[in-house]
Amino acid sequence: MNKELIETFESKLQQELLRYCTTAGYLDGELLNSPDFEEKWQGGMGEAYVAEAVKEFNAYPEVSLAWAAYLGMAVAVSWDRSMVRFLQDRYEDFHGPKGYDDMDEHITRDILHLPLASKEAKDLAGLLSGCAQMTLSLLRHEGVEAGSIEAYHIFIRCCKVFFLTGAAIELKVLGYKFTRVN
Repeated sequence: MNKELIETFESKLQQELLRYCTTAGYLDGELLNSPDFEEKWQGGMGEAYVAEAVKEFNAYPEVSLAWAAYLGMAVAVSWDRSMVRFLQDRYEDFHGPKGYDDMDEHITRDILHLPLASKEAKDLAGLLSGCAQMTLSLLRHEGVEAGSIEAYHIFIRCCKVFFLTGAAIELKVLGYKFTRVN
């Protein structure tokens, strides 16, 4: 497995998504973050998400990527509201009534409190779809063999980048911003 290729792709993808989301007005040129989100992803949430998403990738590649961003947004809301709750949250807590299949609608409606037919919800879905399409284009240009171990590890990194990007978008919505300290 080519770890350098995987790490380089992850870094390139994060920069491209940051640029795309900044251009669209969802971010301000910096990825708002907390080590808590990385720990949540590494602590089992990422593994649980990827286990479901990878099964859907061939039929629904955009969904498999974009819904990781919805998950990141939901985790950011939980983090902002209650650290106690955040520490207890499990991946399955963010499923909708149909499990993985309607997680995006559940998060949009019940956690982000956006009516599904609202302009905000539609614009967000459009943004994440655009991010996913751009990512799929980058993947095709990377030339990684489909079904290979490298392709699987790149998919995992893509999901992580989407998760962290979603968290950053929601942190901005919640009013967080970087302040330089001298």
